[in-house]
Amino acid sequence: MNILFMGTPLYAVPILQQLHEEFGISGVITAPDKKSGRSLNLMPSPVKVEAQVLGIPYHQPSSLRNIESKNLIAGLNPDVIVVVAYGLLIPIDILNVPQFGCVNLHPSLLPLLRGPSPVADAILNRHSETGITLMQLDEGMDTGPIINQRNHELNYTETTPDLTYKLFGIGGDLIAEYLNNLAKGILPVKTPQIESDSSTTHKHIKEHGEIDWHKSADSIESQLRAFIPWPGSTTRWKNKSIKIIQGRVTPELLPSNSTPGTILPVTDSKFKNRILISTGLGILEIERIQLEGKQAMSASEFLRGYPLLLGSIFK
Repeated sequence: MNILFMGTPLYAVPILQQLHEEFGISGVITAPDKKSGRSLNLMPSPVKVEAQVLGIPYHQPSSLRNIESKNLIAGLNPDVIVVVAYGLLIPIDILNVPQFGCVNLHPSLLPLLRGPSPVADAILNRHSETGITLMQLDEGMDTGPIINQRNHELNYTETTPDLTYKLFGIGGDLIAEYLNNLAKGILPVKTPQIESDSSTTHKHIKEHGEIDWHKSADSIESQLRAFIPWPGSTTRWKNKSIKIIQGRVTPELLPSNSTPGTILPVTDSKFKNRILISTGLGILEIERIQLEGKQAMSASEFLRGYPLLLGSIFK
């Protein structure tokens, strides 16, 4: 069976490795090299790097919406195309090239959380579970029929990178099962998505990371985990931006009547050198913090350098 793999980021690499070992991948399509860092050197995608290591021929079209890309993929003569976070919508004339079409992993329980930010939004909105879906691609945004799904229970400690790797790790097994069945001549039962049950996520922008201290401590703590690495979670103090990197809800403390965003003065020696913030409901302890232009540091390190923080208010 001739399998073409399309993918780009680091979390697609283990799946490429798994499928190449089990089935043999005949070719890889990945994103073009991108400029990175202060020197703006061209950097290859992680999938390209792995394709080179594995000795798999790779291609990096700048667009899929031209006749050259269609001819390229048609010339590779794939029986099936496996798509894992390639990064671009695939046009219908390419979807129709393989005998078995294009299958794609999406890190949610479709039709829930379609779109670009399903993992972050599952964490942000404190869902009790999410999952991974293997689907047949069509012309829509995550609208194709479902081939298989696996649920994953959330424990309210995952960050977006952690959960992404977990879900795609599960997804690799879904693809392997699907390809094994194809090799045996077993075609999958595909379940159409129910539009009335669908929800859609949107790309997060920098402004979404601004912390609203009037929200509950639970909500803010979920934001901290969801917005790693982008867009981060920020607030302001003395006209400077501060990134809150890590925090936790402190249920052992009574709610404060202070204005939300107030850095609470510490009277109990048990909480010495800890940054405790009043929120709209509950108290959030800041464990790791970064002042604009400075290195990230622990709460105790920050307080040693900025003791006047206590009693002030984050905006």
